[in-house]
Amino acid sequence: MTRSRLARLVAGLVGMTLAATGCSTAHLGAGDARLTATGVVQVSRHGGAWRTARGGVLHFGDRVRVVHGSARLTLAGQRVLELRDRSRVEVRPAPLLLAGDLLVVVPQGRLGIAADPVVATVSSGAARLSRGLAFSAGVYAGSMSVESAGQSLAVPALRQADVPAVGLVPSRPVPLIYRDSDTWDRRFLGDWIDLGRDLESSSRGLTGELPAGDRPSTVFYRRLVPGLRSQPAFTPGLLGRGHDPGETVVGAAITVTGRRGVFAQRWGGVFGFRDEGAAWGLVALDQLADRNALLAQIEAALGLVGRQPEVNAPANATPVPTGLHTSTSPTTVPRRSSTGPGAEAVDRRVIRGSDRGPPGQHRQRAVVPVVERCAGQAARLLAFIPMTGGRVMIVDDEDEIRELCRVNLEFDNFEVLEAPDGPTALELAHGERVDLILLDLMMPGMDGWEVLSRLKEDPVTAEIPVVLLTAKGDERDQMRGWEEGILDYVQKPFNPVTLGQWARQAIDARRDPQLEAERRERIIEKLRMIQELRRSQ
Repeated sequence: MTRSRLARLVAGLVGMTLAATGCSTAHLGAGDARLTATGVVQVSRHGGAWRTARGGVLHFGDRVRVVHGSARLTLAGQRVLELRDRSRVEVRPAPLLLAGDLLVVVPQGRLGIAADPVVATVSSGAARLSRGLAFSAGVYAGSMSVESAGQSLAVPALRQADVPAVGLVPSRPVPLIYRDSDTWDRRFLGDWIDLGRDLESSSRGLTGELPAGDRPSTVFYRRLVPGLRSQPAFTPGLLGRGHDPGETVVGAAITVTGRRGVFAQRWGGVFGFRDEGAAWGLVALDQLADRNALLAQIEAALGLVGRQPEVNAPANATPVPTGLHTSTSPTTVPRRSSTGPGAEAVDRRVIRGSDRGPPGQHRQRAVVPVVERCAGQAARLLAFIPMTGGRVMIVDDEDEIRELCRVNLEFDNFEVLEAPDGPTALELAHGERVDLILLDLMMPGMDGWEVLSRLKEDPVTAEIPVVLLTAKGDERDQMRGWEEGILDYVQKPFNPVTLGQWARQAIDARRDPQLEAERRERIIEKLRMIQELRRSQ
């Protein structure tokens, strides 16, 4: 349930009240209320005796108490009060809560509720109030102000304020405390209460799968949470709060699926609210997170670090690298080979070049299914294999190509960053250490040529080797790339299984810049000769 759905729920409660009473509230005065009772509800008029009532209009000074059941008071302006067992209210322009619990629903405007010595004013939303030895007020939606003894406190949605009997207002609100079985809490927060329970369980499970004493890096979390891979704002400085890995993964998933502010603001809001004691469900609702997208991020992380199933190791298997945490006996993964059973099927799974038209036009899919070796158990192991091959950034607007390249590179121990467009690529290159960039030329908006030009103009990124990854094979484009300082030019289709070996060779080429420059000049000269021969024919 998002904030907009909470608003619709508030309006729906008012509509239900009007439908139940069968009348409008337009004729009710400022100190009047229309009663709808369920169970045993009593009314005292003008300080007289308590009498059982089922309904009717109450006026200034009349009191209502619920012996058993519930009561609903509809006020002018379609504002609604709900009472439950052992609750008492006196009807006034600012109703007086004498004892018990009160639900306040205000579709528009404000309504003050007195609970001497406290006054709580609810603005365009819904809140629950409770008066016993102390006063407590929690906000489901909208906002509220709490005033007492000359002090005032603003209470935003999903927070509450507790005022002791002496009437001292706290310095700040705290996260809303809910009960799973409470009917009001379930009415407004039910989906998020359930989600919070699932997220708490996922957090504990993720932490339990990590080897004791490990302190994961940003690379680890980028691997587990897909939404982090294209976030240049996700830097090591954000990991300084000391949360365990499960908490960090859940918080990161909420951050990337939230819709409140920019990434860094959401990250601070998520962990700030969590550190105050908020349940994960409230944290997600507070950030306006997309529930389905959030669950997809969590499922992706669980799929990588989940407990491994019992499998029969193939004959050509090699042990998992030492130090890998598993929940069963030492597991094995298939040895990669270009020969032997299954090799032909793997080699056929290559990236195909697309016949691309202008940006915005439909393009055929550029990838056939992901190779077998990046699925199932082997994919789960990647989360804990140390990445030592270098850091590669893949820049391509097609999700399938980035995923296929990422899985194969990570399998060969490379750290991988992903950029779905040119601006994201420039941000990541400027803010992260990158050893190699695989850059697609044909992208909508900022194409590969513009990205390459900006990379070479910026002193921070000028020395990062760039490999053009494209379906185009024209010699003039190749010559342009070499002249602008690319490291290499790879034409689709290519075999993704060999991508790691090829990336290692490209990164190693940086070790001797002079030899690399000579190689580039020879290639340019060769391309010029080919063009001259074609012109002479």
